[in-house]
Amino acid sequence: MGGGGVMLSNQAPLAVAEQFGVLHELNPGRIDMGDGRGGFRSRVSKDELEVLDAVARLLDTVARRDKEGMRALLVPGGVSVRSRDHEVQLVPFADFPDLLPGGTAELDERFHDPLVRVDDDIAMVWAHYDFLVDGAVHHWGTNILSLLKQSGEWRVSSIADNGRTTARPRGWERAEAVAP
Repeated sequence: MGGGGVMLSNQAPLAVAEQFGVLHELNPGRIDMGDGRGGFRSRVSKDELEVLDAVARLLDTVARRDKEGMRALLVPGGVSVRSRDHEVQLVPFADFPDLLPGGTAELDERFHDPLVRVDDDIAMVWAHYDFLVDGAVHHWGTNILSLLKQSGEWRVSSIADNGRTTARPRGWERAEAVAP
């Protein structure tokens, strides 16, 4: 392997975080990630990339229907507050992975242009999303994820989501989609 660089302001941060994660898994101990200054300041910090990597891993557990992998990324005692077509449900994280549909249909949740904020050991991600089943939009909306850093690892402590099954507003897809 050789050296390389990524101009983060021109890339989807979640996709970059995932790519570095894949490289690290394929080449343990051989991938170093750093930052440097170019002609402008990067919009994404190392902390933000780590948070987005945790989100990418969570989305990957959805795609793989990996309930145990999902549980490992969720803070015990956390909760999901879901509004589906304006009907509100509170789902404890102990039950949240069991909401994954069974079957063999392809699942794919895509975040659009996520906004990330980090302060020490807490973070949040706000993003529009599409949830696809076999390539077709099943529902769409906005996700707000709160995360805590525990023992050096980011884990999701709460999720608020307002999924809808109605037609999406015009221009919803304009933001760059980010998928696991």
